[in-house]
Amino acid sequence: MENSKCLEDLPDELLLEIYTYLSSYDILYSFGYLNWRIQCIIGEFCSQLDFSHTSLNQFQYMCSSSFLFFLPQRLTKLTLSNGCAPGQIEIFQENICNSYLKEKLPFLTSISLLDFENNNITLLSQLLYLEELFISFTSYEKIKSSTETLLQFYLFTKENNFRKITLDIEEGVHMKPQIKPNIQLQDLNIHLSTVDDLFVLFTIVPNINRLFFSIVDDVLPTFVPQIQFSMDNFPKFLKILFMHTEHKQAVPFKTFFIPLVYNIPSIEHLSFGLKTSDPDYADATLWTDLINSMPLLPTVIFGLEIQITITLLDRFVVYTHDDLKKAVFDLFVQYLPSASLSIYTNQETLYIDTVPYRFDRDTGYTTSPEALRALKTNPKVAQQPSKHIIGLNMSGEYLPITANDYINIICSFPGIKYINIESINVKHELKEENSVALPVSLKLKYIYSLAYMRSTKCQVNRTLFDYLFYGHQRLTTLTMMYGDLIYLLRTASPPLDGSHITNLTCWSSGADGTVQLNHLNYLITAFPHIEYLSFGLTSSKLIKKKQVEIIEKLITSFERLRVFRLYSCRGTFILTRMLMDDQNMRSKWLSRVHASGSVLIVEPKHLRLWKCESQITYF
Repeated sequence: MENSKCLEDLPDELLLEIYTYLSSYDILYSFGYLNWRIQCIIGEFCSQLDFSHTSLNQFQYMCSSSFLFFLPQRLTKLTLSNGCAPGQIEIFQENICNSYLKEKLPFLTSISLLDFENNNITLLSQLLYLEELFISFTSYEKIKSSTETLLQFYLFTKENNFRKITLDIEEGVHMKPQIKPNIQLQDLNIHLSTVDDLFVLFTIVPNINRLFFSIVDDVLPTFVPQIQFSMDNFPKFLKILFMHTEHKQAVPFKTFFIPLVYNIPSIEHLSFGLKTSDPDYADATLWTDLINSMPLLPTVIFGLEIQITITLLDRFVVYTHDDLKKAVFDLFVQYLPSASLSIYTNQETLYIDTVPYRFDRDTGYTTSPEALRALKTNPKVAQQPSKHIIGLNMSGEYLPITANDYINIICSFPGIKYINIESINVKHELKEENSVALPVSLKLKYIYSLAYMRSTKCQVNRTLFDYLFYGHQRLTTLTMMYGDLIYLLRTASPPLDGSHITNLTCWSSGADGTVQLNHLNYLITAFPHIEYLSFGLTSSKLIKKKQVEIIEKLITSFERLRVFRLYSCRGTFILTRMLMDDQNMRSKWLSRVHASGSVLIVEPKHLRLWKCESQITYF
């Protein structure tokens, strides 16, 4: 063809467009050695590299001395992860950071370290010149006290250039007083263990401008802000504050929330996602008093999940959920008429949300299908599209709810990347009783992960599931309860086609029954292209019978399998005890499961396997 061109003839702009569809490894491996012009394009314009999905062999090749020359000269953002490549962060440290990192990557300003482990902590000493740092700790090992001490030393005491830090530790950080504060830090996103850790944090980051914190434990605070904490210790430049709690007891309204906000008069944007059992949060008169006392506070974003208790019902002198919803609504209309709120109830929860759901950075949101029946103080404003909502969490609380209600809520958030639905009890509509459930299309352009957790009696509703499971080009990750998934696979007609799923996680508790060998064929048939497979159990007894055979079949039956994880909250596995102290037996076992040369990490309660590249079949 006369108009055809070879790759070298393509303009720079088109090459850069091609790069947007490729992984960082593919760009460097496929184009790095072609010619000098393309090398220069990569070096000049590929400013962000993400190796979080790169295999161990691929990353080791990337770190070889011959390949380091092609690292983009103007690299500004780098992402590393131990998840797909065990020890990736350590390999990076040994090969790239063995000399002064700033000389090799002078334009690097931001780094993300995923599945961070205790032995990676010394890397931080090489990163102090960066402006942005994101650390997410692995859930497979507990953070050591020494690691936590060094972490806080490097981030908050040691002289550094950090302006923005995100610290994601599942169990939360126990803040320790530091010798001197970090006066550089302006933007912090952190999981704290208890509310008391917040006050220690305030003494460490006095110049913080944006603070996003989450309280992990439900321990009530021992600090009383207006009595035990000096006004001088509160941040004086804090303008944007977001707080989140994972349990209902952490933040009392009158004795903690109000004094906290009141003593930071610089706040201009207050946003919160709070789970609470304190009925004071539902009282509009208290909110009015607080907001009126904060003259610089033009923006308050409500995200309240208030437990419906007898105390709450008595507070508003009502007996039913509908009456409670109406009473709370009327009070907010009377005292905060300018607020745009959506107020609705589930079986156990009163929700008070600010609408529309528009934020200035990516966030997840928790709601309920009952939001369709919400009372809205400003219905027209509530119809505006959401912004920066990338994740949606919904709990049905096992109330009979139609599939259409779930779908209608989801359609209000077209930009979401993940959905977590739990406590599901789908009410069958008459028109569905005699129909055959077939894959249908609900176009969610960006969704890549679906968590469908716990249906009533493990009986998954095929209509709702198919809406969420099929027709989304980027959906590759599925998380389900084991009992739900096996029920679905055994009863599905037509059979479930999960060929687009590459990452599958199954959770199992007593209600799911035991993991059985004869169930595995359903998984193998429905999900032929699995690359990442994880099983999480509340007890090792759930996989006690034929345990070794089950684990070996899971590892050997998926030709594309790259990573296998098995985890138990209680009890140890027979197989892990066999492999832990016998290197010879470990080698024989790896050979038996066709994983010779692979990386195997074994602890009493968990087993993790990263298969060698030569043992993986690609087709």
